Amino acid sequence: MTQPPPPRPKLTPSQITSNKVNQSKLSQAKLNQNKIAAKKTVRTRSPRDSAQQPGFPLVFYLAFCFVGLLIGLGIAGRLSYLVLGLYLIQNLLTYALYVDDKNAAINQQQRIPEYNLHVMSLIGGWPAAALAQQQHRHKTQKQPFKTIYWLTALIHSLAFAAIVI
Repeated sequence: MTQPPPPRPKLTPSQITSNKVNQSKLSQAKLNQNKIAAKKTVRTRSPRDSAQQPGFPLVFYLAFCFVGLLIGLGIAGRLSYLVLGLYLIQNLLTYALYVDDKNAAINQQQRIPEYNLHVMSLIGGWPAAALAQQQHRHKTQKQPFKTIYWLTALIHSLAFAAIVI
């Protein structure tokens, strides 16, 4: 025959309370460890991130200067309002393309080819591309893309200067 299990020791009320307090402390300690582990897994920005650098990025200053030049030339009568309207439409389309590409990247959908983004910058949408890149943190770390983007902005600005000024 099997022996019956040994009787459980009887606990006093103070031992029961002490046991519950110890279990509560253990649960709290595990909860704190989980919180600390969760904080460690959060992605922190590297010092290279442009969002952490104080002030505006250089490209914003250049874009503001270029847009100011466009408006000044329009007011002075050296640039038609049709051209100003086309620049506005071009920049709105470029901004929308960057936002769509960012959303496609987040949702793991088909992306807009980088070639198309560069062409939009080259034909006048580079100020909006700069704004979209910074606002949506899109294409700000990929070095080959940034280099080509700067080249498109430079080529467009030089061509614009050669034609208009």
